[in-house]
Amino acid sequence: MKNKRRRKTQLNRDKNYHIGWFISLLIGLHGLLMSVVCFRDENYSMVIVSLAYSIIMFITFVFINLTKKITLFYVTGPLIIIALEVDFLLTGGTQGFGIIWMAIIPLFTLYLLPTVAFFTLNSVVFLLLVLGMWTPLKYNCYPFSPYFSTRFPLVYMIAYIFTFFLKHRIQLTENELNDQKNMLSSEIEQATFIQ
Repeated sequence: MKNKRRRKTQLNRDKNYHIGWFISLLIGLHGLLMSVVCFRDENYSMVIVSLAYSIIMFITFVFINLTKKITLFYVTGPLIIIALEVDFLLTGGTQGFGIIWMAIIPLFTLYLLPTVAFFTLNSVVFLLLVLGMWTPLKYNCYPFSPYFSTRFPLVYMIAYIFTFFLKHRIQLTENELNDQKNMLSSEIEQATFIQ
């Protein structure tokens, strides 16, 4: 029984290791691409931001490959997301890319982060959006159009709620499958003992 648990834990680590490895590389390459696009648009502050998160994710990629642990990814991923959101609220960034980035954060973090980290990160992102677009703090932020600043936090909130329920359903399904697997393995052990 203990060997089965160890094997399952090792399989989960391997799965998370490969996903963390791939996502770190992908975000690093995305940062390089964004820096080129922003350089062409002469948006030099976004060039610096894009290069910074690209370098951080390449460091995370190397760390994951050397240690086979994704703990650094659990730190750098959320930090980059929050830093990009603050930059987006203050400078406006590239609005088109900002919309895409903010809309995929709930789906992006759905599988990559544990439940508590997923809930915390997405709640912080939503809170920052509300503070930066719906409160008097909006006068210190980028002057988004009223249409955009009114609707964008609502779009994010809907995506967040939908993804939260999806994550909850996935967890329930995984728990049910684990229960069935444990029941089946105990029945097999009993049958083996009887034979």
